Amino acid sequence: MLHIDATEKEGGVWLMSDVDYARLCRAFETFGRQLSVASLAGIAKAEARMVNGLLKAERTLALAEASA
Repeated sequence: MLHIDATEKEGGVWLMSDVDYARLCRAFETFGRQLSVASLAGIAKAEARMVNGLLKAERTLALAEASA
């Protein structure tokens, strides 16, 4: 989902190509299947890993900018 370029927003609606829309639909379908079999504990662990990864990426970016 991160690959999709969502830089255009017009009138409160995100615009994307047909190819990107198809990718987004497949990603949501996969996500839905994963959620249907996941436990709440598993979902919580995945969310925690995602947040930790985002925080680490943000710290790394801040350090790189500070040293530049």
